[in-house]
Amino acid sequence: PQAIAYALLAGMPPVYGLYTSCIPLVIYAATTSSKHTCVGPFALMSIVTGVLARDVLGPGASLEQHIETVLAITVVAGMVQLAMGLLRLGLGASLLADTSVAGFTTASALIIAGSQLHHVLGVPIPRGGFVPTLVSAARIALAGEANGAAVAISLSALVYILGVKRLGQRCCRRVPLFEQLQALLIFTLIARLAGLDVPRVGDSGPVPSGLPRFRVPALPGTLEQNLQLLEAGATAGVTSFLLTVSISRTFALKHGYTVCAQTE
Repeated sequence: PQAIAYALLAGMPPVYGLYTSCIPLVIYAATTSSKHTCVGPFALMSIVTGVLARDVLGPGASLEQHIETVLAITVVAGMVQLAMGLLRLGLGASLLADTSVAGFTTASALIIAGSQLHHVLGVPIPRGGFVPTLVSAARIALAGEANGAAVAISLSALVYILGVKRLGQRCCRRVPLFEQLQALLIFTLIARLAGLDVPRVGDSGPVPSGLPRFRVPALPGTLEQNLQLLEAGATAGVTSFLLTVSISRTFALKHGYTVCAQTE
């Protein structure tokens, strides 16, 4: 469910979230110095990548163009990270103060939460930064324009997830309870029984079988767009690296070990 949701955050078809949650996990598990971090679709990077692709293409781009641009950005981001590794630029991350890492992680969580407020309220919210989004959401809620069913289900699901997680920590730490998957199934069933509009399998069109073939993504048409694409890929690569190092160091500090930024 998380992988599908993260693909939607990037403006991609849901199946791409499944693609990106397979191969990276295997490669990262075999090479990482972190005992807790895993890689794959991540909420903040999905948002950043989607925004970068829209900035490159401009308004009026088709879904196919958006997909190709996102794929091209990820290729450039990977090349940037390979170059950083060869040049040993990862060592510079060791200069980051622990307070900076904690602030970066907290800010990421706030941005992710703000990006989901339109789903919680069940109504569109104008795109913007965290504070403007929060102000718009508060204005909608105070004006009574929010979708009551969406708010009730969102808050109930959040309480359920936190409650099951707390129960697991107290009673069965070694047994995963998959609280997010539980909430997805339970509240989808509740919404269905309540007669709410719940998407069904097939509503988004046919789901392709197997994995897509490897290919080189098509580049945007103009030289200016291609230069913007290179800049977007570099931004995505560096941001992804900082996120991974920040999260890895947060877990390492909590559990008493060190991570190698160059390996990450």
